[in-house]
Amino acid sequence: MRLLLILAILIPKLSTAQPENGTYRIEYFARAPFYESPLHPTMFAHQITEEQAATQVHIKVDYDEFGRVIQVALRVGNYLKDLDGGFFGMNIHSPVTRISYHDKTEVHHFFDRFGNQISVMGDVHSKVYKKDQYGRNITLTYHDKSQNSAINFAGITSYNWTYQPDGSVIEIRQNPSGEIIPLRGAFQFLKTKMVYGPNGYFSMLQNIDDDGNLVGSESGAAAYKYYFDEQNRFLRWEVFDRDLKPTLGPSNTAGEINTYEGRNLTSIDFFGTDYTSPSVHWSGSEQIRMTYDQFGNKITSESRNVKGELMINNSGYAYSKQDWSEDGRFLLAVKYYDTNGNLVPNKRSGHCHVEYIRAENGVLVEKRHYNADGLKGHKKTGVAIIQYKYNSNNEMVQEIYLDKNKSVIKS
Repeated sequence: MRLLLILAILIPKLSTAQPENGTYRIEYFARAPFYESPLHPTMFAHQITEEQAATQVHIKVDYDEFGRVIQVALRVGNYLKDLDGGFFGMNIHSPVTRISYHDKTEVHHFFDRFGNQISVMGDVHSKVYKKDQYGRNITLTYHDKSQNSAINFAGITSYNWTYQPDGSVIEIRQNPSGEIIPLRGAFQFLKTKMVYGPNGYFSMLQNIDDDGNLVGSESGAAAYKYYFDEQNRFLRWEVFDRDLKPTLGPSNTAGEINTYEGRNLTSIDFFGTDYTSPSVHWSGSEQIRMTYDQFGNKITSESRNVKGELMINNSGYAYSKQDWSEDGRFLLAVKYYDTNGNLVPNKRSGHCHVEYIRAENGVLVEKRHYNADGLKGHKKTGVAIIQYKYNSNNEMVQEIYLDKNKSVIKS
């Protein structure tokens, strides 16, 4: 009896409510998983209880009677939440994702807080997975509203996966012309071999040639090793060359260490090839330190050196600060500071301060950009203000771009 009582305390509470819209089971998670491939789009990390979810930013996951995920919702308490800040946008693309299953097909559609179907990552209206006879995903394609091919944020229109006898998976990413696309941005891996650990998360990612041999990318990196904890939180990665010796990857580091306080990622430390000396990440930081509010929203992100001192990063500031509404639902401002706490421009945009003006229901009606002297146009576009217009269903129907003098640039 005592053992049963202990287990009841330790196991996170799951909802056992009657089925609603096909839902037979509900789980809650504090974090989205580390992202390198969309092969497994419905895996999550750091499971929490329903009681914890009632006061925190979380991911609510609905399962059908077969244990398949049919809905993923980003929420704070009982309210749906927009994708403001954090890393949710790498694998969760909207406040609500609904998933339907057909013969060897899995389709993802996206919805805003008001139930309107939306496009994400630019023009992606749906994600379509094709499966083999064992239920494994073998392709992913992106589609627009007209069901024509669409591309994601990395210029990829399709993923193709083949399963190897040793349990690994080979991934190829292609653009609309059929060319192989790098993993993401400066991570230059082309044809990749993915090895998974017993928890179903990444263990190793390798850059291979057509014969399956390790090959170095432009930076010299040929393989990445990944580590997770028992809650499937991402802890560490390491970079290796084609001979599996530690090397600096395209980010100018041989890896990083992630540290958590409860649900929150609070520090990232970058290291060199000896695994002890610090290395300056391509962001311009040797360490990144983060703090959060009571809901789990990130409120500061600091660039620091190995001594723990604030340092100016490659974007021209030492730390950023995010202001949130009192209920934790809406982002209100982002500000950039130097090591002395003075507002300073972000080199990428030229702005010291971005303000988010919202209607009573939280929809963004205006975004304003400032420097120390007032409204400031973007260094490339000249846009200082963006206004957003909505219809009666709270669907955005128009964006209006203005300069610092409030003259229309385009609409």
